[in-house]
Amino acid sequence: MGLSDILFSFNGRINRGKFWWGYLVATLISLAIMGVASYLLPWDQMMVLGPDGAPVLDEAGAPQMNFENVSWGPAILFGVGLLMSMVMGFALMIKRCHDRGKSGWWSLIAMIPIVGGIWLIIDLGIMEGDEGPNQYGPNPLRV
Repeated sequence: MGLSDILFSFNGRINRGKFWWGYLVATLISLAIMGVASYLLPWDQMMVLGPDGAPVLDEAGAPQMNFENVSWGPAILFGVGLLMSMVMGFALMIKRCHDRGKSGWWSLIAMIPIVGGIWLIIDLGIMEGDEGPNQYGPNPLRV
């Protein structure tokens, strides 16, 4: 199973080692894409500035943004990076669920705040997969 299969395929099984390495690679790819996009965005032109030159804050304390004269290329690149990050993350979680003998739908637990992160670390990152073949394929440690 190649890197593209590990990061973008939703079929088969992966062991804990490939899961954690896959998450590291997916994180680095996502950070690189979104980092470049963030660097290319003209943040100084997007912030609404007051008469004193300081950013105008909204009621939540965040700076108000003006998107009227902004090139959407970097924003689209950022969105593509975010989407790729989600696809890679779910591909890894689904294959790891398969290794544990569970449906890939279990990966949706990861979207629950706090509980999802704990579940991901313990169930997918620490617990061993099924010994021998299961309905999702052969044991990845034996292939």
